[in-house]
Amino acid sequence: MFAFFSIMSLEYKNILLLLSVLLIFTCNWFLFAHEQEIDSGRLIVKITGFQNNTGFALTALSRNEEEFESEDEPELGGASKIVNLESEFIFENLLFGIYTLKVFHDEDMNYKLNKNFLGMPSEDYGFSNNVRGTFGIPDFESALFKFDSTNQTINIILD
Repeated sequence: MFAFFSIMSLEYKNILLLLSVLLIFTCNWFLFAHEQEIDSGRLIVKITGFQNNTGFALTALSRNEEEFESEDEPELGGASKIVNLESEFIFENLLFGIYTLKVFHDEDMNYKLNKNFLGMPSEDYGFSNNVRGTFGIPDFESALFKFDSTNQTINIILD
């Protein structure tokens, strides 16, 4: 092979060298792109326990305790339709990590969890791991779950 290489013209040697370099870069690019895909996935949140199909389900994903306890609009989340007393919200390309979820049935579509005169929620709600708080929201640690799959489903039952 080395004898063959020595009799090749300089032009062919340059083309062969260029093709070799392109092949190496292409292989590295595919490996890097594949690594990037593995670091994120699709989280499907299936919500059940609705009393009716009125309004929509609001879902909020939290990465820390401050976000979890906040009543502000979440950075990650949104609204989904309720059909046959069930709803589904999908987070696409979500980075792997530790999260919590909170969901509530926004029957009057005001984007707020309504409360009665005692401050108790008047709309159904739920959390990841289906944990419940005694007075208020549950403990942050009890609602944590690990998201580490390219296609993962979490089921939440409203109460």
